Amino acid sequence: MPNPEIKGLTPKYHEALADDTHPLHPLVRLMSTMDPKFTSAGFEYTAKDVPYFLSLVNVQMAMAVAQTEGVTSVKNYPFFIQCDDKTTVVPSFFPASTYYDEADEDMVTPLQKTFEQWVLDQNHTVHEYEGGVFAGDFHRHGLEFAALVDAEAGFSVWDRSTAVANMPQPVE
Repeated sequence: MPNPEIKGLTPKYHEALADDTHPLHPLVRLMSTMDPKFTSAGFEYTAKDVPYFLSLVNVQMAMAVAQTEGVTSVKNYPFFIQCDDKTTVVPSFFPASTYYDEADEDMVTPLQKTFEQWVLDQNHTVHEYEGGVFAGDFHRHGLEFAALVDAEAGFSVWDRSTAVANMPQPVE
């Protein structure tokens, strides 16, 4: 997995650092201790200690940061998608969410994939747990996608730590 990366405008970074009430203030204070790179126009922070960074910045915070004025991009933040049933049909905004029935020779009517079909086509594994199913890491789809998934009824977005805690443990 590539390291999470945050880019933004330097004036907005300084504004957030100086204002205790700014929505980015806690993250900017944290990043200031972890060696962000600055130019006159922009800043860039790449997490060097990914587990530590992920322990401080959960997926909800990462999605909020990505939508904050002055942040130009948040990339490579790992997230997992959870739903109650692997046969749930994924919404059309999921990348590559449709397929054609083999009997439909003219490929006229696209069909929506189930969560399980979509996950397997993404080269991931569906993990079952007591409350449903989940899969990930889908960092390559970005946090805008994560925010859409999180807003969709029937789906949740999880942090890596939540996913790891719910992964089946090997039987010894």
